[in-house]
Amino acid sequence: EINFSDVACRLWTFFMTYANRHDPTDTYAEQIKDMIDGMHSGVVRQLARMPLNKNYCLIDVNDLGRDDSSVIDCTGAKIRSLVSEKIQSDAPKFAKISVECRDDKNNK
Repeated sequence: EINFSDVACRLWTFFMTYANRHDPTDTYAEQIKDMIDGMHSGVVRQLARMPLNKNYCLIDVNDLGRDDSSVIDCTGAKIRSLVSEKIQSDAPKFAKISVECRDDKNNK
């Protein structure tokens, strides 16, 4: 199990979901690629499936039409492709890893 701080969860969500409305090529795809290159695919899979906290996201998650959205549901095509490629690159070596965001204020 991976236990991320509240700040780490906010940053991951921001990098994954940021999109400039005026320039769709303005994303953090290169930074995401740099981050996931050194990670095991199981970790990347769990990060992608991390439940989306609507307070961390710049988009209106109510527009998604579901309550169980994950971070990957809100990413653009380029980042989704990078993450998918990484997950599939180590497919036979899956590790069961869960990601949990802790509330730093309550030390959970």
